[in-house]
Amino acid sequence: MVGFVLERCIQTSHNKSECLEILRRMVNLGKQILQLNDQMPDQKQKLNEAVQCIVVGCTMCASQLTTTRVFRFLTASVNTDSIQSFRVKIDRLYDDLVLWGITDMEKRLTKIAPQSQELYAYQTAVGIESGRETVIRLLDLEAQHSSVQVVVVYGLGGMGKTTLADAVYANIDLQNYKHCRIHMEQSCTKNDLKVLQEQILNGLFHQNVKLTDCHQGEGMIWSFFKKNPNQPVFLYIDNALSKADLKQLLPAELGSCLPPKSRILVTTRNLQETDIFVYRNIQRREYAVSFLPPREARKILLRKASEHNDENNVDALLKLCGGVPLLLEIIGSQLGISSRNTNDNNKIVLELLREGEMVEEEDISDRMVHFVYHRLLTPVKEAFLDITSWFCYWPREEVAYIVGEEEFRALEDATFVKTAEDGRVIVHDIVQARGKKMSEQNSHRP
Repeated sequence: MVGFVLERCIQTSHNKSECLEILRRMVNLGKQILQLNDQMPDQKQKLNEAVQCIVVGCTMCASQLTTTRVFRFLTASVNTDSIQSFRVKIDRLYDDLVLWGITDMEKRLTKIAPQSQELYAYQTAVGIESGRETVIRLLDLEAQHSSVQVVVVYGLGGMGKTTLADAVYANIDLQNYKHCRIHMEQSCTKNDLKVLQEQILNGLFHQNVKLTDCHQGEGMIWSFFKKNPNQPVFLYIDNALSKADLKQLLPAELGSCLPPKSRILVTTRNLQETDIFVYRNIQRREYAVSFLPPREARKILLRKASEHNDENNVDALLKLCGGVPLLLEIIGSQLGISSRNTNDNNKIVLELLREGEMVEEEDISDRMVHFVYHRLLTPVKEAFLDITSWFCYWPREEVAYIVGEEEFRALEDATFVKTAEDGRVIVHDIVQARGKKMSEQNSHRP
């Protein structure tokens, strides 16, 4: 009898929080069922299985969440092991439906940025006119000489390099050029590089090919350049962070196979990572992105924050941000959220300053993204991880429907996601890289 009582106590005492977690996950599963019900008529069996699973889960949790401990003690019919096993089943069903949904949507949507010149920057284009015109002059598209040139836009992460380069790409006349834009991940795998080579072949030569490896891709790019010697190309490579990745991406004899007057525009955090172009006999010109002047930096910081912030706090945060647009937007958003929710900005300011003191200058943006992530509510964290793993460049309406409108708006408030003028969701590469890292560390995610 004593053993029976002890077993029942174990079954009922620790399961309440587990059941609440299961209920939260079943809500997410329910969202997926609603989203996919009309899209995937051939998967009705799997959707029905998911619905039945939710019914079972609700029944299982009911006895654990009764109002009195005595009634819960008398009626509990599950134990800790069975609840944990059920949570694994819920996660498996959720992952399956997410992956099926992604596969279905990829048939209708292009996940990469559009190949046209109509690009939309992540950050507000504050004070970029001068830089844009300077880079356009460096590209020198109207030059009569036939040399191939690369222009490298470089600076710390979050400085607005892509904002500037996108503005350049959208404001130059490329009618006489074959052109395309590619975006490199922070840590490219060999498969990522192969996909980028496929994008180059498709964007420049309309060759919809499937490569087996990067070596084949280098050969095909070289071959098509040599077969089209009379029309110059304009290749825009955004976020080229690794010399080794560039080396595998582009042909070894790039300087000799590119048509005359071709141009390459590159953004990178470290100029030395683009030395590969110099080694391949391509003239390199550079443009270092400047920090925002104090007046413009203050505008960005206070755009979302309360106008009644203490001046000492504002000055301290401006010093921390150092004129980096991404940092200014993220920290300004946190000040605004703090003002609305607590009216106590001193606490958040001290926390932000403490975080900034813990890392080197080039790592502050990533550190702040990590800091803000841990301040988000759990459903918003889940939405953030889903977006950074799967849904960048997808239509905002589709993404908000999948992850939840409230969750998406919370991420907009935090400046983690933005909606471009063409309606697609965009995420800064530093923010996306942090999200992917957090997703990899979260073992229950796909």
